[in-house]
Amino acid sequence: MRKGFIWALTVVFALLLSSCGEPATQKPVDDGQRYGTLKVVIAQDAPTLDPARVTDNIGHEVSRQIFEGLVTYDKDLNIIPNLSQKWDISTDGLVYTFHLRDAKFSNGDPCTAADFKWSFERVLTPATQSERTWIFDEIKGAKDFTAGTLKEVEGIKAVDEKTLEITLREPSPIFLHKMTYVTAFVVNKKVVEAYQNNAENADPNLKPGLWFELEPVGTGSFKLTSWKREQKIELVPNDLYWGEIAHVEKLEFPIFKEDTVRMQEYKAGNIDVLFPIPDADFDAVKNDPVLSKEIMQVKDLAIYYIGFVNKTPPFTNKKVRQAFNMAINRQDIIEKIFHGRHQLATGIIPPSMPEYNALTDAYPYDPVQAKKLLEEAKTEGTVIPDKIVFAFNQGNVTHKNVAESIQAQVRGNLGIDLQLEQVEWAVYLKGVDNGSYPLFRLGWVADYPDPDNFLWVLLDSANAGANGGGAFYSNPDFDKLVRDAKKELDLKKRTELYAQAEKIAMDDACWIPIAFQNSWLLVKPNISGYARNAMGPLVYNTVKIAKP
Repeated sequence: MRKGFIWALTVVFALLLSSCGEPATQKPVDDGQRYGTLKVVIAQDAPTLDPARVTDNIGHEVSRQIFEGLVTYDKDLNIIPNLSQKWDISTDGLVYTFHLRDAKFSNGDPCTAADFKWSFERVLTPATQSERTWIFDEIKGAKDFTAGTLKEVEGIKAVDEKTLEITLREPSPIFLHKMTYVTAFVVNKKVVEAYQNNAENADPNLKPGLWFELEPVGTGSFKLTSWKREQKIELVPNDLYWGEIAHVEKLEFPIFKEDTVRMQEYKAGNIDVLFPIPDADFDAVKNDPVLSKEIMQVKDLAIYYIGFVNKTPPFTNKKVRQAFNMAINRQDIIEKIFHGRHQLATGIIPPSMPEYNALTDAYPYDPVQAKKLLEEAKTEGTVIPDKIVFAFNQGNVTHKNVAESIQAQVRGNLGIDLQLEQVEWAVYLKGVDNGSYPLFRLGWVADYPDPDNFLWVLLDSANAGANGGGAFYSNPDFDKLVRDAKKELDLKKRTELYAQAEKIAMDDACWIPIAFQNSWLLVKPNISGYARNAMGPLVYNTVKIAKP
């Protein structure tokens, strides 16, 4: 096991430790020392900042500045205290008792165990329409509550104002990891209900359903001041924050959808953090005597892939999916479009996943065999449409370049025409969830460092659609393996189950895996305290801007 990872050993820790976590001491900042506006550019607007509804990286990055959960990750992916300053785990691994610190929401309301219980049950309430209810699957009574057979989740109990007790259905090696996810962040009941209960518009300022846009009250180190859709999101420090008070005067997320514009804005000094470095500019940046010194690189737990809607013809036939895999020269894409900065994907699980060894290898580039497989599929009765829609999202010219490369190779090697469709981000996500695009592009960055977050979340048939599985992949043997692995406490047995499941999915050609990704970004030299781990940026309260 790598230093810093808690992967798959939660219950083992329960047997060794009666409690985990240490209180954090607040580090106030003198107003006279706070300086500057930190500008972190984003390529798309956030579809939502409601923790219950966030499913994308941009929404996650912004909402994490405003809201918090019980626990979080540090730079090395250690699980560390957040709003829970410590926790106890029963010897049978079923009962987690979280002891909350004395924290307040940004409006001054105290954050209590009852707020967490209400927030968790809000996610599980069907009316909320959360796509991530599975975050709480391990909790006793969660599924029954969602089904309407229980009035409250029996496994979530507010013992007192500062003690939250959670009881699981069975021991779980990933429960604490799930509690780091944005869906498990606490929201202010009073504020949310004020907007929910204003359906009659008695108060014109309380627009039903838009609390997260107009008044997203959280416990995080920043609070929202302005959200100009498709232009900019602005935040300022939350001076009631329990931890290290932010060092900047303002945090801005300007929205520039074109790679060239983002690069120009960075060069002009109008933004401080540019992620990712546009592929078209990568070589020039590496060779620039100034910009090359501002590069930051992090090896990610992430994959870039092309998804099939496995339930939609002609991709219902495995041989067609295999043919597409073998008709595409993925190494060529790595070298010519990604400029060699990512690693050729040989499966679904990134090699940086701790304690995991894959049994897979990607399909080779073999146009002759690809054509043979396609002809076999036709002989079996599969009809190939005149055109197949291949969709990708706006905001990154790389996606367009990859799509055009695949379009040309599929036409040349298989004689199939792909109709490219470039779609706005929020609309695109809904389309993927609904299976609207037979062929689509996506990337996935781990929410927690465990194979479960790739295999079960994205490919288990129970999660097809908005819950995570835009591929609508279904194989009972695969499902059994990943479901058994979810409960297996023995690390070796668990990794073997996941490796077998991944091999089945790859043999089925559920996707076209393209690249295991690395983060390449630019950070201005006057910025200090900016940090990322393998799953993305940390909270920005530690960032400082040097005065000129």
